[in-house]
Parts: sequence; C-alpha cells; structure tokens
Amino acid sequence: MSIEVLTEPTSKLLVTRVEAQKRLEESIGTDDDLFDTLVSAASEYIASRLGFPLTRTEYREYLPGYGHLELRLSRWPIETPSLVEYDGSSLAQGTDWRVSDAERGVLYFPGGTYFTAVRGDGPGEFVTPFYREHYKVEYFAGWVEAGGTVGAGSVAVPSDIKEACFVWIEEAYEGLSPGVSSFSAAGVALSAKANEMIDRLLTPYRRLIAA
Repeated sequence: MSIEVLTEPTSKLLVTRVEAQKRLEESIGTDDDLFDTLVSAASEYIASRLGFPLTRTEYREYLPGYGHLELRLSRWPIETPSLVEYDGSSLAQGTDWRVSDAERGVLYFPGGTYFTAVRGDGPGEFVTPFYREHYKVEYFAGWVEAGGTVGAGSVAVPSDIKEACFVWIEEAYEGLSPGVSSFSAAGVALSAKANEMIDRLLTPYRRLIAA
C-alpha cells in the first residue's frame, strides 16, 4: 500500500490548553505559553507512540485487492471516501462499495474485490506473488482536533487518547523546577508508571498496518 497526504490537518492538538490547565488544577490564563508548548509536545509524542497522524487529514491511498469482500484502509477512523476507483474507473458508492466500519477504516464490496496478485520473476516452482495497487481511495481520516467542531461523519478525540496526553503533560509539568516557565520536550523522562499507563491507554489504537 502507498499513501499520500492531500490536505494537512488544521491542527495536530489532541487536547486544549484550557483542558490541560484544568487537569493540573491551574488557573485559566496561568503560564499560557508554557501550557501551549506542553499541549503541542504531548500531542506530538502520543502520535509518535502510535506511529501515524491522529487528527483529521485527507489522504489518497493505493491498495491491492485480495479477492475478499473488504478493503481496509491504513488510516482511521474514516469519513465516507470522496473517491473509490479501480484501474482508473470510478466505483459507485452503495452499489459497488460502502463503509462497513468507519472506526476501523473498512470498506465493503458486495461483489468482492478483484484479486490483484501476480507472479513475481524468479527461479523455482513457487514464486512469491506481489500485489499491484489497482484500487485508489481518497478520504478523510483521523479525529477532529481538540477544540474543533465535530460534524456529521467525523469523530472527536477519544477519552483514552486525551488521558494519555494528560499523563505526559503531568509528568513534564511536575518535573519543572519552581519558577521555570519553559522546558525542552526532548528532556522529558517518563517514569516507569507513566510509561506503562500511556502504553495501556494506547494499546486499543495500535494497528499492524498503520504504516
């Protein structure tokens, strides 16, 4: 599978500054610049732990067919794709395909997908096939950024993801010396407990094919 970004996310923030200040029981307006940095760094860190962008982004993805009834996209949750093609021919929503599981990024094809495996060149009776990416899908995937408007078909950042951000922010904030109003995100060392908690919170959102 190959994938490219068509439209970058409006924001990559998973929590807002105000949410972080409330979580740490700090007055709204206290160290706003510092909390902006904490929120941005935490959002970037959580995305890096999962290995793919998390907020709403538009993609173009090319996929092979396996002769099955489903195609699973590599970004999720998805909104209804604006385009699904096979070998350059547009496929009709409802007739040729539909979204069967937006949360997992799955498209359903009532008539099945074409099997696009071909034999590779090489010696021996058995040659490992490779798969040509005949399917093209254009779609939005990811959660609506913190503070954004959740519209029809879009999904807000899950509470587990927000909680993982808060755990990171709490660790970073508590590690600051009194009176310090800035910090280096690279210098934040998570405790074993915090690291384990973040890992547990993120586990349901990991995917082997999120490349």
